[in-house]
Amino acid sequence: VIAAVVSALVLAFANLGKPALWHDELIHVYVGKEIIRTGYPLLLSGSVFTNGTLYNYLLAGVIALFGGGEAAVRSISALVSAINIVLTYRILKPLIGGPAAALTALLMAWSPWQLAWARQARFYMLHQTVYLLTMLAVWRFGEAEGKRVFRWACAIVATYVIGLLAGPQTIFFLGPIGAYAACRWLGVRRVRSRWPALIVTCAILGAGTILGYYASLPKAEHDAMFKESLRKELPQEGALVDHDQSDSLYYLRFYTNNLGSGFFLIACLGFGLLIARGGRQGLLIAVAFIVPLLLLNYGIPSNRRYRFLFFAYPFYVAACAYAICFLATFVRDSRRAAWRMAIAGLILAFSARLALSQVRLAKDCVDVASGSNTTLAVH
Repeated sequence: VIAAVVSALVLAFANLGKPALWHDELIHVYVGKEIIRTGYPLLLSGSVFTNGTLYNYLLAGVIALFGGGEAAVRSISALVSAINIVLTYRILKPLIGGPAAALTALLMAWSPWQLAWARQARFYMLHQTVYLLTMLAVWRFGEAEGKRVFRWACAIVATYVIGLLAGPQTIFFLGPIGAYAACRWLGVRRVRSRWPALIVTCAILGAGTILGYYASLPKAEHDAMFKESLRKELPQEGALVDHDQSDSLYYLRFYTNNLGSGFFLIACLGFGLLIARGGRQGLLIAVAFIVPLLLLNYGIPSNRRYRFLFFAYPFYVAACAYAICFLATFVRDSRRAAWRMAIAGLILAFSARLALSQVRLAKDCVDVASGSNTTLAVH
């Protein structure tokens, strides 16, 4: 884990001033400077900018102390990326064991997708932090007894509210929370339990969030959320369109094309194992990634973006690590039977190909850390 954290910090901070800030980063920097000047997150037009409010105020503090240079404004994401690796390990260790949790941390540190957002002056890395804390609260809520149940329920609500200040995709946090609560309720089969209360809480929070957004968002962001994202008809001829977004497998193709088809296959195996063998611990990890993916892919088909699912990425990596540890154990014990040895041979061959994919991803990380303007994670 220490090696993972050190790697993440070195990769994130190396040549952090390269390349130059791009459009979306410049918006946050301008808003941060406006916060210093006026106290409010204002755009050039004078309207309030609501995306990543928590990040924008943190950024304003950094700009006030260290200036608005590329390295300074990106340092928040770089530092938080290392924090997220530690947080992921601490959350996963009691759920899937120390080896799988440690491997998750190492794979995250050497993932070009994680690194890409660790080197951006944007709110997505901080948003991932809040999601990790939210799922930790959900787990503790399910395991608590007595008065602690209410305390962790309050923690879930609190992290969700903080999440709304961290990023607009926070409403999708409610999907995995509600799905996990529904699955646990089916296991309990009692009306009077904590799980129906959590489901109702999710419904209230979701309805309140939608109404709040509808009534209070500035016009540009209001139209983007309630008109463009929910649009069913095709864009007018001549409009600038990303045709990949119409692909019903949009997010799945990203993970196969840019992060390796081998890792995608191992993640699918991992999710299957987590659900079949992992108990309630595995269930939490599975729904923490699968449910947001389904909601984002099919709930807002007109506004698909790879980065929208970034907050759940640690749980995808966790599924990969869990499957790798399972296969390693299978190979270790394969001498017990001839058929197991045959399967072990296939596993070793697949593992060699998977290792090659990881080497390529690691090389991409080094390329990004050198200040390159391209990465497998975003092109």
